Amino acid sequence: MNSFVRSCTLVLALALASVSAGSAAAGVSDTTDITSGSALDNGFYRNVDQPTVYRVLDGKICAVLSESHLKALGGTHKSVHVVSDKVDFLSGKPFDPPCPWPDGYYHRNGDDFIMKISGGNACLVSTTDENVLELGSDDQVMAGKKFTGRCKP
Repeated sequence: MNSFVRSCTLVLALALASVSAGSAAAGVSDTTDITSGSALDNGFYRNVDQPTVYRVLDGKICAVLSESHLKALGGTHKSVHVVSDKVDFLSGKPFDPPCPWPDGYYHRNGDDFIMKISGGNACLVSTTDENVLELGSDDQVMAGKKFTGRCKP
């Protein structure tokens, strides 16, 4: 079990003690009506009985893939709102698309290069003065990006 799932499980245990408070904070009523996740305010959410974290931004929903991904998107475990199971993030779909990795610099432990993500492109640099986010071993930051080789100076 990876640390992200363990952390989410801990958050779940804490949330069970205050489900009604978490639901109220996220604006979810205690009725039997199902609320669409896209109706929630911008932020990070997960259902009380599920480990998957979702990002709601301007009514659009995407899935957060890992703890590193959450951090890259500007979130922390404390910023994830736990909501009741009456919130539907999938809207009938089998899954939500993953959130795109934001532009920036990323490094995976053991690699001798840094990945730069900019728009739909990815390239490699050996060093940078910019802030670099450390990735987990399973993070696929270059997925869906056009790899252009070494970055141009």
